[in-house]
Amino acid sequence: MMPGRFFLGVGSGESLNEHIVAQGWPEVAVRQERLAEAIAILRLLWQGGLKSHHGKHFVVENARLYSLPERPPLEEVPCGPEPEKHIRVLRKYIDAGYDHICVHQVGPNQEQFLDFYAREVLPKL
Repeated sequence: MMPGRFFLGVGSGESLNEHIVAQGWPEVAVRQERLAEAIAILRLLWQGGLKSHHGKHFVVENARLYSLPERPPLEEVPCGPEPEKHIRVLRKYIDAGYDHICVHQVGPNQEQFLDFYAREVLPKL
């Protein structure tokens, strides 16, 4: 459908949808730690072959992706209120030739998030 393109959206979770599984709702630092570990597992799997991971939050044993992308996706997820982190990540995509980058914020603060980008991030790109 879109040769050479790969889309995957990941995030640190949304209480509205995920608190119902009765596992508790950890603080943002813990959710971001889980996200970082999950992305590390994806990177490991994109190397090909059987892979295992025994981390703080996840255990993966002898997993394998049978359909690997032609090249590992360029990915990094900026989170949090530090504009420099967002700018650094977006620069990687711009330098790699991306001409469209989608950003979003889940939850009730959509307008504040877009204002943050308009004020703190986009002018510096």
